[in-house]
Amino acid sequence: MAHYHVIESTPGYLPDTEPACFTTLRDAQRYAAELARELRDQGYRVSGTAETGYVAEDPDKMADLGRVIEVIPMDGSPCEDAD
Repeated sequence: MAHYHVIESTPGYLPDTEPACFTTLRDAQRYAAELARELRDQGYRVSGTAETGYVAEDPDKMADLGRVIEVIPMDGSPCEDAD
């Protein structure tokens, strides 16, 4: 059964937390959009969409690697604690 992971991470590093897991693409994309809004509210410059993924950069920090938010389709066992 297909399911979707939403991963937020710093480029080149493992995610800070376990990916959020959803049984529908729509719910996963909504969650990704919510994460992007939170970063925007924190002052990050955010580009992208829930369909293509988001990239967030802090314009005030020269050495900031930013954040990436992606929705990844997965096969196999469904989410343990989905939605």
